[in-house]
Formats: sequence, structure tokens, C-alpha cells
Amino acid sequence: MAYTRYADDITLSCQSIKKIEKAKSFIQTIIKDEGFRVNKKKTRLLGLRKKKSVTGLVVSSKKAGVGREVYRELRVKIHHLFTGKANNLTHINGWLSFVYGVDKGIHKKLSVYIENLSKKYPTSGARDSIWRKIEI
Repeated sequence: MAYTRYADDITLSCQSIKKIEKAKSFIQTIIKDEGFRVNKKKTRLLGLRKKKSVTGLVVSSKKAGVGREVYRELRVKIHHLFTGKANNLTHINGWLSFVYGVDKGIHKKLSVYIENLSKKYPTSGARDSIWRKIEI
């Protein structure tokens, strides 16, 4: 069983739901004895095939990252920036900076996407303004 903590969030991971269920009551007792309380809204038991999202990141047995949904949303926002349908450059740059820090693979895909959009929309000023660290 693996234990991970970020601020006041605790995550337990293992290959068996039964082990987690056994540990859950024990851990809840410790939390209450220490004067804290369990937030039932944030408590989840997930099977091996369920998407696991912890502190905003999608976690698998191999890595943590931003996940497919965030990647797709960012692609749409970047596309809108290049086509002039949006001007939320600061918002997109913030997301790109965050993605660079937590998911280099997705950031590289987005960098390639930005390069392709730059070729498709050469008159767009977005390419020169968008934040990127290109590792292509």
C-alpha cells in the first residue's frame, strides 16, 4: 500500500479495494483521535480501472499528469486564440506554464500543436505571444 499526502489530502493506493477498505476505518480512527475530521465529500474508493484524480492531477500507476480532458480543452483554447475567436492569452499562458511543470509529455504535444497552428495561421500574432518552452 502506498501513502501520499499533499497539504491536508491523503491518498492511499494499492492493488486491492479490500485492503483499502480495511485501512479506511483504521485511518479514520486516527484522524478523529488527532482532532481532525474526514471530509465525506472528498472520500472515494476507486477500482483499478477508474480514473483517479488527486489534487487536480490524473494519477496512474506510471505517472501523474493533467489528463485527456485538460489537454483537449487547452487545444480548443489555443485554436481559438490563433483563429481570433478568443483573446485570453494570459489564461492560456498560465495553463501552459502549469502543464510544463507537471506533465512534460502533454506540454510537448501542445508545443507541436502550436507550431502546426503557426504554419496554418501565419498572420496570427498568437505564436509570438504564447508561452512555450519548446523541447521538440
